[in-house]
Amino acid sequence: MSEARDELVDRAIRQLTRAIVKHPIAAQAAYRALVREGRAFAATDEGRRVRDQLAGSELVARLRTAWQLVTLGMLADDAAPGAIPSVVIEGLVQAALRERFEARLHDAMLARAEPR
Repeated sequence: MSEARDELVDRAIRQLTRAIVKHPIAAQAAYRALVREGRAFAATDEGRRVRDQLAGSELVARLRTAWQLVTLGMLADDAAPGAIPSVVIEGLVQAALRERFEARLHDAMLARAEPR
């Protein structure tokens, strides 16, 4: 891939991650809808064929890993509607337990306020 295309992909990944963190409930709802649609497709003859073709695929395994990293593991198909993903709460608790939490929070807020 070219450097320009790499930058576009990197930017898209950052935007997706930011959107998930900023709007976790909406992201969870969208994910649940995708899961429902995928399961409905998987129940069809064509869906079963596609699933069989992809079974054991290295690319699918890499995509699964990338998805978990990009989404920070925040999306779960069995989460209750409207639930804030537990990883968000866990992240806040872990952040609060870190050394210099207040200073880091202050720095993050200042960085967010700076024009881009």
